[in-house]
Amino acid sequence: MRFIAIGILAAFFPIAIHHRLRAHRMGDRLNRRNEGIGLMAGLRLAGALAAAATWGAFQDAAWTQPFDFDGGWVTGAAGLLLEIASTLWLVWMFRTLGTNLTDTVETRASARFVCDGPYRFIRNPMYAGVLGLTVSLGLVTGNALPALFGMVVFAFMAIRTPIEERFLVARFGDTYWEYMLRVPRFVPRRVR
Repeated sequence: MRFIAIGILAAFFPIAIHHRLRAHRMGDRLNRRNEGIGLMAGLRLAGALAAAATWGAFQDAAWTQPFDFDGGWVTGAAGLLLEIASTLWLVWMFRTLGTNLTDTVETRASARFVCDGPYRFIRNPMYAGVLGLTVSLGLVTGNALPALFGMVVFAFMAIRTPIEERFLVARFGDTYWEYMLRVPRFVPRRVR
């Protein structure tokens, strides 16, 4: 199962990088300090630690072994299914968001309002997808560390969400306010 999980990641990362580079070519100057230096640094550090923990768990590194658990093949299979679902969800999100994608809270000047694709169900599909992906990797590897750091990443993203929403309201006005009333942040519900 680990080889399949690695294969899925190997297929996903070029897609994610392609969308990041495509959006970056828009040339907008984004002020990354708008989210706050502590939040910015904490999120990126937690992301790096989640990546390192995942790599270590796949390698059975000694420093990850205290976090090992024996979930068996059922847990591994559930993790693999969650990884597939999370990866497909993130690819759908990237395709839907297009060149609006940023690595910070600031909205591009050229941004268009997006409320289709996974944005019909939740306002932050990337955040949910990242959480699902890191939890899935913890299940596949039988190591809690990737999931724990993934939850820290999610927590930082959740904390920065109100800042990001202020920029979206400033850019899209009442349209975004109405969207916020209709569509939940992180957990889908029946959309009106």
